[in-house]
Amino acid sequence: MGLFVAVHLVAAFLAVGWWLRRRVSRGLHFLVPPPWLRPQSLRLYSVLERARRELFRGSPAVRLTLLMPDEADARQLRPVLRLGWGRAASRSAARFRPGEGLAGKAWDLGAPWLVARLPQGANLDRRRELHAELFSLGPDAAARLSEQQLRAEVLLASAVADSAGGLRGVLSIDCLDGILVPDAEHPDTRALAWYRRLQRVSVDVGLILEALGSPCGLIGSATRTVGQSSDRSATIAALRFTPASTSR
Repeated sequence: MGLFVAVHLVAAFLAVGWWLRRRVSRGLHFLVPPPWLRPQSLRLYSVLERARRELFRGSPAVRLTLLMPDEADARQLRPVLRLGWGRAASRSAARFRPGEGLAGKAWDLGAPWLVARLPQGANLDRRRELHAELFSLGPDAAARLSEQQLRAEVLLASAVADSAGGLRGVLSIDCLDGILVPDAEHPDTRALAWYRRLQRVSVDVGLILEALGSPCGLIGSATRTVGQSSDRSATIAALRFTPASTSR
């Protein structure tokens, strides 16, 4: 009887290990979320995984991160959920104050999507300089950027809001392959449709966090350049969508 139980326990352990390896191989990084987030964590992961599959062709070059106010210091954001390459959110030391980093800029500006596109030919040292210049990073924060983070060709961030417009966090996306992200400075009809779908992801995340009904839809759009390096080789474009109405 004891051997029978032991065999089943070993089999269960191996099955769990195989499942976790399969999830990690697909780019899912799990962490112990804050107690208030645990009931919604799997729903959030599902939304992020669907966004990567439908908007970014399931590419492993894309990382999606949800940042929320740090429990220890609500004046700064920290990663709480992550899907994709790099260090798991639970091990990340990244912290951003309003206006610091692309996530901090999105938090400071409110709802628009910020889309930063870095020059493909720039070496890592130049990319580090561009991060510091465009995203208002201090020397220490810029020095801590990993080589993989610096290789991201396009970075996107949007504040996540509830139906009343209150900010809940920031959705950040880092893409190593810039061709996966449409032009945001001069978007055509297809590009605007893509960004509307991306905005839907931000809305869905906000509704999960708030656990309210879903908006009826989105109408209207506006785009403008809100940041630019001194040599004009890197830019940040902001896209804002007008909500039609909400229902509960």
